[in-house]
Amino acid sequence: QDDPRVPAIHNEKGYVTFSKTGSHTRTTTVFINLGHNFNLDAMDFPSFGKVIEGMDVVARLHQEHGEQVSSLKLAEEGNRYLDEAF
Repeated sequence: QDDPRVPAIHNEKGYVTFSKTGSHTRTTTVFINLGHNFNLDAMDFPSFGKVIEGMDVVARLHQEHGEQVSSLKLAEEGNRYLDEAF
C-alpha cells in the first residue's frame, strides 16, 4: 500500500516525490518537482522531502538532459544504459 500524501505538503517546486501510475502503484523512482505541480496533489502523489540547497544544479541537469532517461531501460540495464546514453 502507498504511503498517504500528507495534506499540508504539496507538490511544489523543490519537493521530492515518489512516482506512481495509479492507486497503490508507488515505485522506488522519485522526481524533483521543477515547478508547482498541484495537479499531482489531487492524484495523491506523496512528496516526502525538499531540496534545501542546490536547485540551481537540478535546473542545470534538467536543462541539459530533460526527461530523456527511460525508467524501463534504467531498471533493466542499470549503469550500462546510463554510460551509453549519457
